[in-house]
Amino acid sequence: MCRRGLYACRPEHVPPVQEVICNKLYDARVPVRRQANVCQLVDGHVVQTGIVDLEVDHSVVLELKANHASISGEHQAQLRRYLRSLAADAHSDRRMLGAVLLFAKDGTLRVWRAEADAF
Repeated sequence: MCRRGLYACRPEHVPPVQEVICNKLYDARVPVRRQANVCQLVDGHVVQTGIVDLEVDHSVVLELKANHASISGEHQAQLRRYLRSLAADAHSDRRMLGAVLLFAKDGTLRVWRAEADAF
């Protein structure tokens, strides 16, 4: 699905690729949220951790990146932070998975995966 998005749009444009991915998920009747706020409870206060590009079926987080040479440690830390926050808020029977999808400058798709209970 992501490769279709890559070929349907120019890789330097993440929003159109995001639209293609969302449309495919909607067509398959898979729930997806775009630009979803991620929050966590800190000392009794709700604190925003960030904004996830795509949250699929309350169990998969996708962070889309474009025009980088590689997936950086900062990208990986961002995904880990989102997974920790969402896993703390998720139902206990769900396992949170995530991936950074990099639509690289050379036109390739690179993927880095993680899961919430791996931290």
